[in-house]
Amino acid sequence: MAGKDAFIKFNPERLLDMSAALDRQYLVFKECCAAINREAGGLGAGWKGEGAEAYARKIGSLDRRSFVVGEQLRALGGSLAGASGIYGRAESAAALNAGGLPVKGVFSV
Repeated sequence: MAGKDAFIKFNPERLLDMSAALDRQYLVFKECCAAINREAGGLGAGWKGEGAEAYARKIGSLDRRSFVVGEQLRALGGSLAGASGIYGRAESAAALNAGGLPVKGVFSV
């Protein structure tokens, strides 16, 4: 565990990069879900019966769950972008107020 003299330094640019990566992954995830729905929708024309109905229910459930996961990805990306700004501003303020940031016991995140 870090002592009281330890300073944890967050890298605002890295947080912003991670936010952008999550935004890109969200778009990929969304397109994959849309592709699954297109494929599943194409099966309905020639497939009837209990199996088809069970499959349609499962795909509907997948669609609802994928929406939730997608929104969580977007929210996490937005939170990281917000944290980037907060850490960047706090770091600048600390450097101005203290005449510099500590260099001893620095843990970079």
